[in-house]
Amino acid sequence: MKFDKDTILMLCVCLAILFAWEPVARKMGWINPPAEPAQSAPAQPEKTPQTVPAAKENSPATGVAATTEPKSLPELPEQLLQTPGAQFVFSPNRGEIVAVELHKYLTRDREKAIAVKNFTFPGRDYGAMGIFTTEPLKLVQITDNSKLPDGTYRLVRRCQTAGGGLLEIDQTFKPLGDYTLECTVTLKNIGKSAVTLPEFSISAGDLEPWSELSKDTLSRGDTLRIVAWERSDRIRDLDADVKKAEKFDEFTAGNLGYAGTTNRYVASLLSSTKAFTLSKNRMPLPGNSGRYVAGVAAQFGTVVLQPGAEENFPCRYYCGPKVIADLKIFHDSAAKIMNLSWGPLNYLARFLLWVLVQLKAVLGSYGWSIIVLTLIVRFLFWPLTHKSNESMRKMQLLKPKMDEIRKRYKDDPQLMNSKTMELYRTEHINPLSGCMPMLLQIPVFFALYATLDGAVELRQVPFWWSPDLAGPDTVFSFPLGFSFFGIQNFALNPLVLAMTGLMLLQQRLTPSNMDPMQQKMMLAMPVVMLIFLYDLPSGLTLYWTVSSIFSILQLLVQQRMAKRSAAAAVGGVKS
Repeated sequence: MKFDKDTILMLCVCLAILFAWEPVARKMGWINPPAEPAQSAPAQPEKTPQTVPAAKENSPATGVAATTEPKSLPELPEQLLQTPGAQFVFSPNRGEIVAVELHKYLTRDREKAIAVKNFTFPGRDYGAMGIFTTEPLKLVQITDNSKLPDGTYRLVRRCQTAGGGLLEIDQTFKPLGDYTLECTVTLKNIGKSAVTLPEFSISAGDLEPWSELSKDTLSRGDTLRIVAWERSDRIRDLDADVKKAEKFDEFTAGNLGYAGTTNRYVASLLSSTKAFTLSKNRMPLPGNSGRYVAGVAAQFGTVVLQPGAEENFPCRYYCGPKVIADLKIFHDSAAKIMNLSWGPLNYLARFLLWVLVQLKAVLGSYGWSIIVLTLIVRFLFWPLTHKSNESMRKMQLLKPKMDEIRKRYKDDPQLMNSKTMELYRTEHINPLSGCMPMLLQIPVFFALYATLDGAVELRQVPFWWSPDLAGPDTVFSFPLGFSFFGIQNFALNPLVLAMTGLMLLQQRLTPSNMDPMQQKMMLAMPVVMLIFLYDLPSGLTLYWTVSSIFSILQLLVQQRMAKRSAAAAVGGVKS
């Protein structure tokens, strides 16, 4: 490659974009800003049990907590229900889960477990598994607040309805796996008159965006989504950060089996054997324009109980990571919420994630599993890549003849194209044969990319020098001595640099019949990719680096085989 003034100018522009990209992108909101260490969750305002506030923007039908207690009733201490992977924190007086601590997943500083908390929304005050209606219920008595020998937590409360009826609410919670609770809610009318509970609902809890929960700095979007699984086995979802309030309000779903909210790595879900409709709400995060905390509830309609009658609502509650094995304990179809990619690629990405997890079980390391998975994919595509490389090599051999045609018929483009196609037919070469095999591989590469980018299994997993396969492999950062668009330190990420160098080498080795200017532009592409992908998670750069090494070795093998075939042909002619 000749370093003329055009090439040098292009490299200077690329370097300028490299330094300016991150601050400009953060300023424009294309990538998430670094999370502040201060707690960003909204403060819990004082409770107003008997008041139904006016409906707020983006709010569904206003509900009032079913567990609001009079001041005279003492506040019982919180109950803790432990599983191997989480700790569920209950408020006996409110009859709800106020927080879930995920023991196996730590915050960015790795000092404490990530905690999924429930907040106060305008018009409602309840957490996960909280019971509410559109009319106030007043807590009168707690008759049972105990843990059974089998690990089940039971809570029995008596509440007074707005019409003066007496209702007993019996709730049991039994751990099922690391992050699932098997729950039963039993309503019993213990009064002398009928009890009506309009729009009776059970909450699936609230969820924040992942960057708010973990304080991670993410290199791409951190979408918070509302999901609803219809019993026809169709999953529906909505971006909770949708800008238009009308679009958020218009999203409805009925005949549901489960519903909840998900962010990049965590889900908060509620399922029931009884069909329900979706109730949803969201609250803006303070100081973070356009971001929300989203809440979902299962609405079962109006419940009417005659004196002595009771009704059961069997449920399951899930609060934990988006890990397929854990989600399947909650519900057979819960893996549909993974949303690793779009359309059919999502199925392929989930399959590749399953393969990655199986490899880890054998190899004991996600880093080596990524390497082996990359090699498996590349070996499967060896014949297609071989055909593509062979076609490009033949096209390169025709370059002198094609240059002569371009020179001779440069003033007549139509005739030049005709002569070029005639040359292809004479030499039995299909110009698309070099591109089609590569195009067939693109969906698999996109799916593998999505798999590695969305797998919570890779978060905070070290490999070689990288402290986190879900983050950049920064070995150290050094001060620039000045502030450039807010950047005062430059991080050294070896895998991204190695990936760029290998891509440049691969392009130099790949046969090409392009003119010199096109070759310069192609050689500049890895530098441009370095700019945009410098903070890429190291799991992805590891995959890309291994893939580039494999491609280079395959090129060298094919070139050696071609030389041997040519030498054998020349020897045969001489003989």
